[in-house]
Amino acid sequence: LYYRATQRLHKRALKEASGDYTHQLSLSNTEREELHRLAHLMRTAPCTPLKMPLPSLTISTDASLEGWGATCGHRSLRGKWDTQESSLHINMLELLTVQKAVLKWTGLLNGKTVLFLIDNTTALAYLRNRGGTQSLDLCNLALEIWTLFHRYKILPVFQYLCSEDNLDADALSRGEASSLSWV
Repeated sequence: LYYRATQRLHKRALKEASGDYTHQLSLSNTEREELHRLAHLMRTAPCTPLKMPLPSLTISTDASLEGWGATCGHRSLRGKWDTQESSLHINMLELLTVQKAVLKWTGLLNGKTVLFLIDNTTALAYLRNRGGTQSLDLCNLALEIWTLFHRYKILPVFQYLCSEDNLDADALSRGEASSLSWV
């Protein structure tokens, strides 16, 4: 889960060494701390089961430049972005929507296998891969979300949902009426 910083370090070192794997690398104190944290987490982090249980809940999320929306069964959430959030890239907004839904519904999600339906392929990839190396901001937010999954013993499953089929969450993110009741 927390090895993305190490991957970025590895990519940078290989680039600086022109692809020479025998080149020695000097680590900063921050990088050294990151490796120690990674080693600790590898010994203590929960593992994903080989056979994934069937999800007991499904959450659909969507973000627009106006706001965000999420559904879980007959429940729904929506909100507007604050000034700082509204300046973020849509990929960050999509991940923030997942985070907001998890935080709001922690009691409901605790200890469950949850299917997350997401219509943004970049956000989906960062969640499935537990981060990434292209965007540090997206990686950090994905790690924050995975930390919530661990804290609340949520076993997440991720699936792409095309925008045309994500009607309720899409309507909620745009501040429009949805077919669901409000929670």
